[in-house]
Amino acid sequence: MTDPYAVTSWGVVNAPFDMTTPSGQKCLVRKLEMEDVLAHGLINELDGISTALIDESAPEEEQESGASLLVAFKDTEKFGRLEKTINKIVQITVVQPVIYGIPDEVINPQTRKPEAGPRVEGRAYVDQISFMDKMSIFGKVFEGFKGLEQFREDEQASDLGTLENVEAVSATAELPVGNPA
Repeated sequence: MTDPYAVTSWGVVNAPFDMTTPSGQKCLVRKLEMEDVLAHGLINELDGISTALIDESAPEEEQESGASLLVAFKDTEKFGRLEKTINKIVQITVVQPVIYGIPDEVINPQTRKPEAGPRVEGRAYVDQISFMDKMSIFGKVFEGFKGLEQFREDEQASDLGTLENVEAVSATAELPVGNPA
């Protein structure tokens, strides 16, 4: 008789895998896990990525073709937030080579202007990786998350399918103040 409670999926390790980026750089990456998203405070940032990348007011064919993506990139504020999040995800998921963050700015004493802090030769810094390579890594490490959105949509559709669309009722609750005794 087999044990119906034998471990079959718990304890499965998120094994890193090799990938080659569009520039030809080989790296060892691992999938992004929900624990990573939570531990690094990426929940709101990832929601912001979908907002930054998809202009829901754009026609559907424009969204599907990626034209709305180009429009989003014209907004430097949105692009800056997007790039910051993608940089963080690349640093979290690339195992080898180690990817370092952007060195803190320092003020050049001669020019009195800010410039990038000192860098160590031979290290890979996240701002030195091409945007296309970062997007390629981003796409690979998120492959496991694709089914989650579809699952949610299916669940909500089946759960709410028989409910009637009604306007919310506005009511104020009266709560007792003080000691009711």
